[in-house]
Amino acid sequence: MAIRTAEALFNFPRLYRLKFAVTGAVVAITKPLLFRNHITFREVLAKRIAPGERVCEVGCGDGENYSYLLSDVGRIDFTGTDLNPNMIAHCRERYPEAQWICSNLAEIMAAESFDTCIISNVLHHLNARRDITTLLQTASRLAGRILLFEPLQSDSPLVYALKRLYFAATDGGNIYLRLEEFHQLFDEVSVYVDWEWASEPFHHFYSCQISRH
Repeated sequence: MAIRTAEALFNFPRLYRLKFAVTGAVVAITKPLLFRNHITFREVLAKRIAPGERVCEVGCGDGENYSYLLSDVGRIDFTGTDLNPNMIAHCRERYPEAQWICSNLAEIMAAESFDTCIISNVLHHLNARRDITTLLQTASRLAGRILLFEPLQSDSPLVYALKRLYFAATDGGNIYLRLEEFHQLFDEVSVYVDWEWASEPFHHFYSCQISRH
């Protein structure tokens, strides 16, 4: 009950941002040992999205990725979707120039198309693996490419146990995949990996660019 209550609290925008600040501090402190080649998703976005692109983000949260794009890339045509009405209300107030929709991705497919779809820290929230494949298939039809960022099931059992406890209390995640399982997923949904990165020496986080050729 305590863990569920804590996780629910972190669905509010200010606490939501706090948990990522804590994660960033931990990464900075432990980087020499656990995150030697770490790159942030902000760096990925800055290198792989160009000004003027049409971008959709699934699970946009408090809009932080959009704020990164504004600072690092410049003007883009942005649509953020999230099922949490608190987050959408926060984004609409903070960034009124972008489009914010309280819905799932399937509901905007009929009328929209994008250059890039961002899926950051979303897949591990889903209830079953088939839900992940459905989301990736939908996103690949919606946009020319997908930029993905996800926590992995770490190769270190101790680190993975600690990470699961942290995410249970702040995030509510259900499914954590290994790197090879992501590759199997991509084969199942017929998408191709154009670029990928996984943190070393242990696999803690994963980012990639995938597309349907």
